[in-house]
Amino acid sequence: MAQVQAPEPLMTVDEVAAWLSKNPNHVRNMARAGQLPAFRIGETWRFSRSALEEWLAANEWTPEDQKC
Repeated sequence: MAQVQAPEPLMTVDEVAAWLSKNPNHVRNMARAGQLPAFRIGETWRFSRSALEEWLAANEWTPEDQKC
C-alpha cells in the first residue's frame, strides 16, 4: 500500500520576509504582483517553501541580493 505523504507546512508573510531578509510589506506586494509564488487563504498570503526555493533557483536570486 502506498504511503500518503503529509503536506508541506505553509509559510506566512512574516516567515518569508525573515527568510528572504525583506520587509513583510514588500513580500505582500511581490505576492500581490505575482512576483513570488504564493496564494491566498482568506485574507492571508501563504507560501510553499519548496515553491519559493524553486523560484529562487530559477531566478538565481538570493536574499542578500536586494535589501528593502
